[in-house]
Parts: sequence; structure tokens; C-alpha cells
Amino acid sequence: MHDGNYYAKIGTNSNKRKFILIIIPVLIIVVGLVYIFYTLLISQPSSNNQKNNSVEKAPNIATSSSKPSSCPNLDNLYHVCFIKREDPIIKAVLFQYGNYGDISKLDTYSSTIENRFGTATNGEVLISIENVIRHPLPKEGHKGPLPNSKPHDYTSIRQQYPWINTDSLERVWYYYNSTGENIAQEAYQTLLDSEDSSKLTDVDLIIIFSEAQFEGLAKSVGRVVLAEYPMEVAWAKEVSYRTEERGEWYIADQVIHEIGHVMGLKHATPNCFPYSDTTEACCAESPNKDDIMSYCRKRLLVSDTFGYRFKTCTLNYLKNGFLPVLISGGNKPAQIDSCK
Repeated sequence: MHDGNYYAKIGTNSNKRKFILIIIPVLIIVVGLVYIFYTLLISQPSSNNQKNNSVEKAPNIATSSSKPSSCPNLDNLYHVCFIKREDPIIKAVLFQYGNYGDISKLDTYSSTIENRFGTATNGEVLISIENVIRHPLPKEGHKGPLPNSKPHDYTSIRQQYPWINTDSLERVWYYYNSTGENIAQEAYQTLLDSEDSSKLTDVDLIIIFSEAQFEGLAKSVGRVVLAEYPMEVAWAKEVSYRTEERGEWYIADQVIHEIGHVMGLKHATPNCFPYSDTTEACCAESPNKDDIMSYCRKRLLVSDTFGYRFKTCTLNYLKNGFLPVLISGGNKPAQIDSCK
């Protein structure tokens, strides 16, 4: 025989069982709905992710994923990086390594490079030359600032080419005693050691007009673009020897090509070179023969009214590979495949 408390317990337990039988299915349904909703939510990429995915899948592009620890690192010529910015503008300085001509003329070259670069990129990327700087070459008996710099001795060149004047001797000496890369390093170190080094703050690249002669017309070394200015031509014979100053549009074409390398671009139409008996036919068939990154382009056609540009393939890399790094900040990206 049970008292009233017993039956009260039975009633309470019965109610608990009914409550549990009702609430458990409800909880299962709720959890299931939450799971389905969450699964659908994470499966839809945001607009930013869609944009990033389109960059990663764009052809010929490898974006820079790492942020520079110190940018720019002025002590490292080869560390090419870009700090975060709002506008797609590359900041540069123009440094003349030598004292040829009127320094005011360098302003003309600066303006031409800025204008031609903006046209070549279709306005996608611009360049601003913040300062124009000049420093003379070492004189005879002196040497450059690098540990391996040689003393300038013009004796043998004078004996072999007695018609070369003193100013030209300073320039030609480098052709026999240095390389384009070493000249870039020497000029860069000279700039770092000068009172103008403070003008390099937040600068992305240095355009060097080099009186020091080297093999070739222009060259990129790290974040330096090197171009001969002026050019010593055919000094091996007195009748043909001359000092030649190319027009600003011609030099601008060379400089913009090299800036393309600083931005991570490879040469276009590399399948047509080295030069051979099939090069002309190869260039004629190439859709990128007139790209400013191509050696197929006819550089002597460049004038005050005509300049080469980045074509569809290279421009695609600039827009989708280089530009995001320039704006967001990061180390130099690189084009994966050349434009054929």
C-alpha cells in the first residue's frame, strides 16, 4: 500500500517523460535546421573572395602572398617591395650618375617617362618621379664606393684610342672594367652615401641615367632601372666615334620596358629569340610583337608621336597581378608564363 506521496511522484515522473518525449524531437529539428543554414552560408563566397579567386585564376599571374618585414629596405637593392597606398602610383627618383648636359633637361625626361608610362599602361598604373638627383662619376685615380671597385686608370684606353676625349674616357672605362649590374650597385651605393639619401624614403624604384657605359642599352637590377645617358658610339675608330644623346621618347621606351621587369613582367615573344633566321617570321606571327616587353618591337620607330604600350596579355598581368600588390602592399609579384 502506497501513501499519497507515492502517487504524486508517479504523476511528476509521467509529466517529465512527456516533456522529454516532446522536447527532444524539437531540439533535433532545430539543430538540423541550424546545420543546414550554416552549411549554405559558408558555401557562398563573399564578393571579396570572388574577386580574390578571379585574381588567383587569371592566366600568367603569381601574386605575392608575403608582406615585407621592412619596406623599402634601403640596404638591399634586390628587395623589391611596395608599401600600402590608396592610388596606383609608383614613386620613383631619377638619378643621373654623371654630370653630362644641363640638369634642367632631366625634368623633360622625367615628364616624358611619366606621360609615356601612363599611356603605355592605359592609365591602370602611373608613375611619379618625385626628385631629380645628380652625382658625378669618380675621377681618374679614384674609385667607386663598393669594396671591389677598381681605381680609374685610363692609360691603356688612351693608348689604344687616343682620339677619345677625357669625358668619354670616364664613361668608356666602365665598359672594359665593370658590368651593368655592378654599375647599378655602384650608383645605388653612391646615392645612399650622399646627402640626397633622405629623398629615397617611400620610393619604389630608382631610375638611373648612367654615363658609365655597359653592354646593352638598359637594364633592371632589383629596384633599379639603368639606362645609358649619353651613349658612347663606335669609339674603336676615330671616323665613327661620337657621343650620342638619344631623344627623351627613345630613352622613355627603354626605361618603361625595364620598369615592366621591376613590376614582375617577363619578356613577351621569348619564343622568337635568340635572333635567328626564323626570328622575323616568328615576330610577324606573334600577337604580342608590338608589346613594349617584346624584343620584336622596332625601337627606332619610337618618336615624339609614337610609343609602344603594354598589350592585352601584359596589361592583364598588370591589372590582376601587380596592381593588387601595389595597392595592398607586399613583395614584388611575378608573371608565371610569358606572353607569346
